[in-house]
Amino acid sequence: MTGEKSSLSTEEDKTADGSQNTVEAGEVPKLTFRIPTADEEFNRLWWTANRVEHYKETHANLVWPNNEELRSLMTGFPKLKAGTKDKMREVFSSKVYSAETYQRSVAALEEARPTIEAAFPRFIDLANHWGVNFPNEIEITVTAYGTGGNFNAKTGHIKAQINPENNFNNRGNPAHTPLHEIVHILTDEDIAARYNLSFDERERLVDDVVVALCSDLVPDYFRKHPDGSQIDPYATAETLDFLPDSIAKYVKDFPR
Repeated sequence: MTGEKSSLSTEEDKTADGSQNTVEAGEVPKLTFRIPTADEEFNRLWWTANRVEHYKETHANLVWPNNEELRSLMTGFPKLKAGTKDKMREVFSSKVYSAETYQRSVAALEEARPTIEAAFPRFIDLANHWGVNFPNEIEITVTAYGTGGNFNAKTGHIKAQINPENNFNNRGNPAHTPLHEIVHILTDEDIAARYNLSFDERERLVDDVVVALCSDLVPDYFRKHPDGSQIDPYATAETLDFLPDSIAKYVKDFPR
């Protein structure tokens, strides 16, 4: 599963006045890939653990560290003994985390860079048509755990499972998850939130947009979310330029 909106923003995610840095006319967004620190990866695990009930509702496939000591410490979560979180962080940092784990993932992303960057002018063109901002930097932090991906629409920061061991979140192509999450960033506030789309509708909408916009770049991209398919006729290559209006019609046809 991808597209989970993240609340893991930090002060470093913001500009000096707290606003988003947006791409200027003719500017090419900067695309960076990075390996998480041990603390960042543990914080993601902790954040995910606190949302397990939500993920059960969305039928998410969660990936956890295969470490018995860590799993044992989590017994009874979220009601843990004082100091357990610190002990878990220590075990994760010393016995689980290794930066080398993520190097193949970053290498795979680098190979996919031309495909991802080729989509940027199309994303910017859509943003202009819709009257929304597009970040001037997309930062993708790889992760080994949690769900398929998380995005921060305000900063352009993405956390994504780009792991050769799990076949790139079972998509088979390392470019798929970044493109999917970038479309989430574009549609999050002015379409998905504005029209109160459900989780399934949001995921299906994003898949529809990627298929309509980038099928020549990623012909192997496929829709992973069968639920919400009633939105498909409203998100096509013919409706992309006016997608907010098309989704406004959709919610009239399918009232909330």
